[in-house]
Amino acid sequence: MTASAASALRPRTVTEIVDAAFSLMRARYGAYVAVTMIIEVPILVLRAAVYSDVHPTPASIAWIPAGIELLAVSLMASIAQGVCAAAMSADYLGQGFRLSRAIVRVRDRVATLVAAVLLLWLAIIVGTVLLLIPGVYAAFRLAIVVCVAVVDERATGGIGAVRRAWELGRHQMQRVFLTLLFIGLIVQIFLFALRAGMGVLAPSWPALRSLRAQELVMSASGCLYYPFMVAVQTVLYYDLRIRNEALDVEMMSAALGTPATA
Repeated sequence: MTASAASALRPRTVTEIVDAAFSLMRARYGAYVAVTMIIEVPILVLRAAVYSDVHPTPASIAWIPAGIELLAVSLMASIAQGVCAAAMSADYLGQGFRLSRAIVRVRDRVATLVAAVLLLWLAIIVGTVLLLIPGVYAAFRLAIVVCVAVVDERATGGIGAVRRAWELGRHQMQRVFLTLLFIGLIVQIFLFALRAGMGVLAPSWPALRSLRAQELVMSASGCLYYPFMVAVQTVLYYDLRIRNEALDVEMMSAALGTPATA
């Protein structure tokens, strides 16, 4: 890592995290969308195939099939998110953008990634069954677990990745909550505008009158905003490491060839 890249690492405010993430994503947006689309195709096929099982009638949801579908989609999506996180992490640290290197990184850590995502959902489900707030807290506290599972050398195995993500969120939950709430609002505005647009087009475009078609379009639109969400999680991950572990000092010392304690 160069000294100039190391000097760019610093604690950031919530808006600065989002701004840095937007810049990180925008530089390679086409590549990140392409990676997400590769995974999104089988996701769309799966959702189209099981739609009638998840929605026996237009106004109903079969919760068990819906839960199985959600878990399967989450596992598939985590692969694309992991590749994006690995590529963004290297780019953020000034190591350059190499998609092939990111793919190899995820391949080597796919077992850790899958196990971490399964444990994330287990924590959310158990917390929600016991009481809603613990489930929500677990979702926010472990929001960076995909990034941790892929790029953090200290995270060994799925349990190690979850434990590491949990530790990094300690004493920083207000920052994590506000950051994720901010990007959540941005994404919801985008989805509201998309759904409103489909409502306007539906009268002249019969294909959009079907609820199944609308749900599939909403799912496919994830290709456009998933890279932004991963970029925010990546920048947030490094921000938490800077605040908890003085990563910026460590990186600068390494770049200058001096001991971090000096």
